[in-house]
Amino acid sequence: MIVDTVVREATGTGTTEQRRRAAVAEAVDEALAGARSGRAVIAIRRFDDGALVVALGGHVDRATVRDIDAVLRDVHRLANRHLVIDLTAARSCHAGLARVLGHARIRCLVVDAAVTVLNLPDELRDEYGHQIGGTVIPGPRAG
Repeated sequence: MIVDTVVREATGTGTTEQRRRAAVAEAVDEALAGARSGRAVIAIRRFDDGALVVALGGHVDRATVRDIDAVLRDVHRLANRHLVIDLTAARSCHAGLARVLGHARIRCLVVDAAVTVLNLPDELRDEYGHQIGGTVIPGPRAG
């Protein structure tokens, strides 16, 4: 896995929302480039004070999930206002990623930081929702 834990400033000016969009685009482009080369990549961009984008790219297996967890544990301190996690470039995600994303969300919410997860793969939707306290609809009862 290629982990560039250097937080790069996103290029762009304008409103916070415009800078956020630029940061997402830059981070996703970097993650996609890494994924095309067969590597798993984490790209990080700052778009405002206390506001970061983390884009994940490539095949996210069990070992990669551990790396992502370590990175998110570090960057949440820098994202004390807003953390955006984009999974556009992530492929075949290990189910453990949902737990890691849920824990990152909890760490951010404890310090009143907003969390946005973009392009969550279908295979993680139910598990991620459960990890963050989303409504779980019970199945039919047996008997």
